[in-house]
Amino acid sequence: MNAVFAKANARFHQTLEQAVEDGEIPPLDTEATATAMLAYLEGVILLAKTRNDPEVVQILGPAIKTIRIERKHRN
Repeated sequence: MNAVFAKANARFHQTLEQAVEDGEIPPLDTEATATAMLAYLEGVILLAKTRNDPEVVQILGPAIKTIRIERKHRN
């Protein structure tokens, strides 16, 4: 993972960890969710570039808040 994406992933992860710790969001798999958020963001940016339309980011970007990977329950 290149440095820019690694930094973004780490930031997503830290923010999610803090939000769970503060009770702002229910518990979730913060590592997997951070990775999924990064993948979504990369896809949105790629789509905006290929369409040469920055509005794609404005339209699709807010959906990143709905990405959530549940924790696996261990038996």
